[in-house]
Amino acid sequence: KFYRHGMVLRQVANFYNNIASEMITCQKPMMLDDAVKFESVLTNPKDGLGKVITWNNPAALEKYISKLQGVAGTLTDKNRRLRKWHRTLAEKVSALFAMDLVRQKEAWKRAV
Repeated sequence: KFYRHGMVLRQVANFYNNIASEMITCQKPMMLDDAVKFESVLTNPKDGLGKVITWNNPAALEKYISKLQGVAGTLTDKNRRLRKWHRTLAEKVSALFAMDLVRQKEAWKRAV
């Protein structure tokens, strides 16, 4: 039982150590609130009563891990959505660069 909890916490630690490198630099400010919330949950392992969570309380540990996975999932989802929009916009801009503005003025305006 503790092995499973340990593995999940290891995955969360790995996520924490790598998430900054997966974010696009210009989008980091857009993710700040979610990142602060994640770090707050991560660095304050307390149960609903304000007690520090230990391995001796499996129910509280399970809730904490679930909460931690929830905020990590939110951060991951937002990062994926922002990366997708970034990629979409980059493709549109690249397509605009490929157009001749003088000869294809109307097509360029429609694309914008």
